[in-house]
Amino acid sequence: KVLSRLLNAEDIGLVAFALIITELGKIIISSGFSQVIIQKREWNHNFSSTCFYLNCAFAIIVSLIVFFIVAPLAGIYFDEKAVPILQVFSVFFFFEGVKIVHEGKLKREFKFKVIALRTILASFIPGAIGIYFAFKGYGVWALVIQQGLNQMIVTTLTVFTANWKPSLTFSKIFAKEILHFSLPLMGAQLIFTFGAKLFELLTALIIGPAALGFYRVAGRALYIAQDIILKPFDHTALSLLSRMDGKTKQANAVLRIIAFSGFLIMPIFWGIAAIAPSFINLAFGEKWALSGDLMMILAIGLTPSLIGIFVKAALTTNKKTKMLVQMASTSFVLNCCLGLIFVPFGLEWAAIGFMFKNFLTNGLSLFWLRSVLGIPLSKIPKLLLPSFTASLIMYIAIQLMNSLINAHLSTIFTMVFLCLFGALVYIIIMFCIFKTSTHAALCEVMDLTPQKFKPYILSLKGFTRPY
Repeated sequence: KVLSRLLNAEDIGLVAFALIITELGKIIISSGFSQVIIQKREWNHNFSSTCFYLNCAFAIIVSLIVFFIVAPLAGIYFDEKAVPILQVFSVFFFFEGVKIVHEGKLKREFKFKVIALRTILASFIPGAIGIYFAFKGYGVWALVIQQGLNQMIVTTLTVFTANWKPSLTFSKIFAKEILHFSLPLMGAQLIFTFGAKLFELLTALIIGPAALGFYRVAGRALYIAQDIILKPFDHTALSLLSRMDGKTKQANAVLRIIAFSGFLIMPIFWGIAAIAPSFINLAFGEKWALSGDLMMILAIGLTPSLIGIFVKAALTTNKKTKMLVQMASTSFVLNCCLGLIFVPFGLEWAAIGFMFKNFLTNGLSLFWLRSVLGIPLSKIPKLLLPSFTASLIMYIAIQLMNSLINAHLSTIFTMVFLCLFGALVYIIIMFCIFKTSTHAALCEVMDLTPQKFKPYILSLKGFTRPY
């Protein structure tokens, strides 16, 4: 937030473009390799060592491609200032390759507290150093320094906490097994990520780096929300389903988790959308007001993302890599078409295009989920309909209330009041109109709640017991 106040939209747009390229490169290095470590039932030292050296080889290749090919092309078709930034970022790929197996080991052991602590440390320390360099007038390079420190800290902490060292062994048999499993996943994830970033890429190439800066600031708070809300499901979905025998158990687990998480997640993203303009004004300043409107649209677009997470996990668990590629290819084609249609009309239309494609692609993913686990197409939409309806009504209520009080209260007090008001509206609707869905969600909560809090959950269930 501080860096956004110190830097201009063009600076942020240049680094955002480099980060998009970096994310795509990291997919080539990491996708499939981390999953193959997680889904393997028994830890094998030689297998993991082989995977480690494959990761490092892929990391070096990607680094060279970005440094000598991608960076010069970006200077021709995007902006000359992006060339040295991309060349510095190309070094990050080596750090990424070193940590993949170690990170997979942490995930298979469910050490998500360690991963969360790593993320927090890698955010605050580089952030503070980045702010220092921004105050010193380093401009865009303050962001480059911040990103570099972030990558180094994440890698160092991951390697240290995993408590594992590769041996000097490389098995051709294991390498074939790893590549056979990983390459289709890598291709699918690369297409998924490229499609997901396509709107940002087209915004940068068609409208310019400053426009990408506004788009990235709009998404910044949402990225944090995704890390807090969606990433835990993304991290645990594959591990959870991989340890379940039988598609019936997997299907039941997917339905239960999506229904329960929709009860909690849906109102959060709709609530973020409702207060987005006020939040951007408070956090980043009035010069980023356009980002507030974009954030509102993007937040609504993220509401169906949980479906895609579990569809990918189900396909990966059952080794349906060809289906993953089909799903990714379909998503990519839709993203290309919608991006080329919406982005040329401006930033707000680009955000609307993103929202539309997210609903469409996650909806289509239900076809693949039905093929693998036999879940009917209408089952998940029916499960999510109560929380979606209540969240939409809550959003409208917050907007109406905001128009009444906005001129009379300070920004921060308005935001706090609207959050509490929205939560109250959502709870009343769910407890009064959608009792059955709320009762089912509370039953799920009961299984996860510590013993001392169970009496309170039991009392709440009494209000929703169907008669």
